[in-house]
Amino acid sequence: MKSERSERSKNSVCSDAIRLLDLYSEAASQSLILQQAQFQAVVADDAESNRFDLLIHAANERKQNAKYLYLNHLHNHGCSYEQLRNASKDLNAVVDAPLTKTAGKV
Repeated sequence: MKSERSERSKNSVCSDAIRLLDLYSEAASQSLILQQAQFQAVVADDAESNRFDLLIHAANERKQNAKYLYLNHLHNHGCSYEQLRNASKDLNAVVDAPLTKTAGKV
């Protein structure tokens, strides 16, 4: 059974892993946005800059949860970040490739 799992994971990119990585990326971005907003409030001498504390705490919890959902999925499912990165490179190569076959055709 393990060989089936590893064979499957070698040949395809897992849509769940992509979704979970996107979820983690979004959660990390939201955490950073809130931290930046708090920093700007502190620099602007905003007396209520601590209003961001609970929001940042909640955002960091979402980020941690998303990270461990992703990592647990990779561990349990046998897929890997390397596959996602390679698939992304392949997709970018296709998107960025010159349209030589269709150039000049209307």
